[in-house]
Amino acid sequence: FDKEHNYYTLDVDAHTKSLTITAIPEIETSTVNIIGNSNFGIGENTVTIRVTAEDNSINDYVIVVTKESYLNKYDILDNVKENGILIYC
Repeated sequence: FDKEHNYYTLDVDAHTKSLTITAIPEIETSTVNIIGNSNFGIGENTVTIRVTAEDNSINDYVIVVTKESYLNKYDILDNVKENGILIYC
């Protein structure tokens, strides 16, 4: 992480629902809020790390998280082997 860069991208697999983020403000009186870091859907998801200074100025760090989809029946079958039941209807 580089505090001088406000935009990041990250590719994750189809099983990822959220990121583990630990954000500690450089200045103690600043606050940090993490927005959009849950229930990722397939495709692009935006996670914003918002740092608010004591003077109410805001600095946003954006992570565009691209969640892959299951590409074919073999990917789906691998997931079933790891995580559970497949029902054909």
